[in-house]
Amino acid sequence: PRQSAKVRRAFAEVARGFVELLERKRHPAQRAKQLGDEALVRAATMIGAVVLGRLLDEPTAKRLLAAARKSATH
Repeated sequence: PRQSAKVRRAFAEVARGFVELLERKRHPAQRAKQLGDEALVRAATMIGAVVLGRLLDEPTAKRLLAAARKSATH
């Protein structure tokens, strides 16, 4: 592993909290701790778009972020 177990745990907690937030936003009445596929896909789309956007030229990055935003809000 590239990072210590402590660092990986810290990042995992933050990532899980982010996905749980997305799950609560989508299904506020549910209290289950199980993460839905939709929340996982939305998180992956959002994070992936930001990472890829940093690698691409500005016009393409803007298109990518706009497409991800549109996908995440529908």
